[in-house]
Amino acid sequence: TANNVTVVSNVGVAPDGQSSSDRVVPVVANLTFKELRQDVALTNGAVYTGSIFAKYDGGYRYVQALANNLGFGTFAINYDLLSGVETAFSAGTSTVIGRGIIPYGNGWYRIWVAATAIATIAGRLVFDIIPASNSIRGVQWASNGTSGVQMWGAVIEPGSTASSYIPTTSGASDRTAELETAST
Repeated sequence: TANNVTVVSNVGVAPDGQSSSDRVVPVVANLTFKELRQDVALTNGAVYTGSIFAKYDGGYRYVQALANNLGFGTFAINYDLLSGVETAFSAGTSTVIGRGIIPYGNGWYRIWVAATAIATIAGRLVFDIIPASNSIRGVQWASNGTSGVQMWGAVIEPGSTASSYIPTTSGASDRTAELETAST
């Protein structure tokens, strides 16, 4: 779900090699939470991992992973899409199990966070565009209305690690177990 952003579809080559990445452009208004977000049914005490592929697109270079207070607490993690590093972290009232930014080539990074649900509720994991490396959770700011970040492949899944990407357009998708095999 887009919130305080405009999504321009199919502007670039996504990590899967298809021309299907989207440019996410924050609205000009001086608002908080310029984001892509997804609500999911949570079970109290269970761990969930959210991830998204993101790429610097000549405009904004910082993305923040966060969650709604009711489902996961108030963590915020900032990432730099030019250097591929975490620039700030606040656990807030959350239990964050793991987090990271993984390079995927061609300027793409997979940003991920694993956190424990604090209630059985419809909870939310969010990926915000932010104006600075040290922006606080829910920073209020005005954009230029044209610059954005390329994003693709957002996923929320049970467990403490991000699995390989499975494209879906609606609803949940199951996978066969991922197993390593040795060749002889």
